[in-house]
Amino acid sequence: MTTDDRCHCCDRAECNVVALRMRADGLRNVEKRRMRGLIERAERECERNAVDWRARAKAAEAERDAAHAALRKISDIRDSIVGMQGFNFSEHAYPLVAVLDAAGFKGAGYKIARANLGTLIEQVKAAEAEVARLGLLVKEACAVIDEAANETARNGRPISANVLRDHAADIRRHAERGVDDATDEEETADV
Repeated sequence: MTTDDRCHCCDRAECNVVALRMRADGLRNVEKRRMRGLIERAERECERNAVDWRARAKAAEAERDAAHAALRKISDIRDSIVGMQGFNFSEHAYPLVAVLDAAGFKGAGYKIARANLGTLIEQVKAAEAEVARLGLLVKEACAVIDEAANETARNGRPISANVLRDHAADIRRHAERGVDDATDEEETADV
């Protein structure tokens, strides 16, 4: 037994303090190596994440710059429309479509856009038909009033309630049938 194997507190070789110290030193070294490996692995992971986040940041900056450029072009088109106080397909519509396409905003396409236009035209036609129908109803109501006034002038007494009810029923029927039937009747009455 060497002097290194002896316990410092009791100077006996059988003392476990030295063995425990040696074992603790060995465990510390193993733990240090394990911790060093964990730290190195974490550092490599952080570096990979940093590279990934840098790439994402550059992509986001490029996307932001492209969006700003597109907005500047759209603003220029708007300024041109306001300045001209008009709209020109060559100067405004086509460049606007090109800017939006380049920015990644693809349009609905001709067929869908044209179908939507059709619905707008149909809405205008329906509104015009409703106006025409209401115009016919107003004409009929005026005709009833004129007839009542003429009847009163001819007879010296007001038109009967039954005649007015019959005219009101005719007007209601025209209103329920719609403008096409009323227009057909008016055209045949004119002929």
